[in-house]
Amino acid sequence: MLSKEKIPHYDAVVAGAGPTGLMAAVELARKGHKVCLCEGRNEEEWDIRSSVMVLRPEATYAINQMLDALESTHGPGYVFSHRKKSDMAHPKSLASIREQVSRNHYTSLQTDVIQRIYMEYAKTKYPDLIDIKYQARAGSFDPWVQTMDLQPSGRIAFDSIIHADGVHGTSRQSLEELGASLEKITVNTPFSGRCQCAYIHHPSWTEIKTGAHLNSIEKIPADLLPEFKKLGWSSNYYPQCYIFLSHDNSEKLWISGQCPTNLKPEQQLEWNALICAATVTPTERACLMAPTYVDTDSHTARGAKKKNLSHAIFTVEKQKLAQPSVALPFGKSEAIGDAKETPNFFFAEGLKNADKDVKDLAIPFTPREASSFPLNIPSLVKQIISRMLDKLHS
Repeated sequence: MLSKEKIPHYDAVVAGAGPTGLMAAVELARKGHKVCLCEGRNEEEWDIRSSVMVLRPEATYAINQMLDALESTHGPGYVFSHRKKSDMAHPKSLASIREQVSRNHYTSLQTDVIQRIYMEYAKTKYPDLIDIKYQARAGSFDPWVQTMDLQPSGRIAFDSIIHADGVHGTSRQSLEELGASLEKITVNTPFSGRCQCAYIHHPSWTEIKTGAHLNSIEKIPADLLPEFKKLGWSSNYYPQCYIFLSHDNSEKLWISGQCPTNLKPEQQLEWNALICAATVTPTERACLMAPTYVDTDSHTARGAKKKNLSHAIFTVEKQKLAQPSVALPFGKSEAIGDAKETPNFFFAEGLKNADKDVKDLAIPFTPREASSFPLNIPSLVKQIISRMLDKLHS
C-alpha cells in the first residue's frame, strides 16, 4: 500500500536534532535502520544551545572517532558553527577540538559543538540512511497504519518513533490518539533549591579554570557569608555549583548549580557573580563583582531563543514522563534524553543519560503485510477498539 501511494517508509522517526536525537539517529543508522531525523527549527536557528557538557571517556572516544572520519572530508580547519568558514586557530575548529579531546578523558564541549559534530558525521557517513528534515512539523496522525503528515514534506510512514525533542517537546502529543499517557511526575533530586544556569562574561573570568566548582561540604568564609545570606541562602555551607569556560581564554562562563529557593530571576546575575567570586582568591574578589550578560543579539530569533532557554532552565522543576515507552502496532514510541526527564545540568552529568538511553535503544521490526500482521495486538490498540465500542453503545 505504501509503495502504491508513494509514501516513504522509515524504520524510525527521530523527533529533535539536539545531541540526544543525533546520537539516536547515528546509532540506529549504524544498525542499518532507515531514519527520518526531524527538527522544528531551520538550520540557522538550530544552533542556539550554549551550555557546556562534560563528556565522559566513552563519549569523548566517540567524538574523537567522528573527528577522525570528518578530517579527511572537511579538513582540520573546518569550524563547527553556524558560520561556514575555515580557520585552524578557531576554538571550534576541528583541529582545536581534536587537540582538546586528545588531552582530556573528560572533555568539556559546548552543546552546539557536539550537535554540529554529530550532524556533520550523520550527513557524511550515512547520507542514504539518515534523512534530515528542518522546519518539520507533524500534522495529522493515523494510528492504524502509523503514517503522519510531516509538513512541509508530505506524508510519511514509520515503524517506531523516538522522541528527543526535550521535555517541552510536542512530538508525543499525537500519541494521545493511541491512548498514551503524557503525564509527568515530579522526582526528587539530591540538590535543594532550583537548578539554574546563566551565560555571563567578564574579562577577569579567564582566571577561572574550566570545571571550577564550589564544594557543598565546605563552609562559606565569614567575609562572604553576609552576601550569601542577603540573597536568601540559608546554609553556612557553599551551594554545589560548577563553572565552565566556553573555551580556553574565553570571557564567557556557563554557571550551573544550586541557588536559593526564593531567588528572583532579576537577582540571578548578582548570585552568579557571587558564585564566581567564591571560586577565586580573596584578593581577586573585588574585580569579579560586576559581570555583564553576554550580548546575545536579542533582536534576532537565535538571541531571543537563547534568552528564553536561560529563563526556562532557571525555573525548571525536575520531572520525568510517567510512560516514556509505549507499544505501537508496528513498533514502539520511546522518549529518550531530555524528552524523558528534565536535564540536571550538573558537572559530570554531561550526555551520560542520553548515551545510555541511545545504547539501550532497541527498535522492534513488525511486518506491515496483512498476512503477517501479529496476532497479539498491542494493548494500546485494544484500548482504542474498546473506547470506540463504548462510544457506539453510548
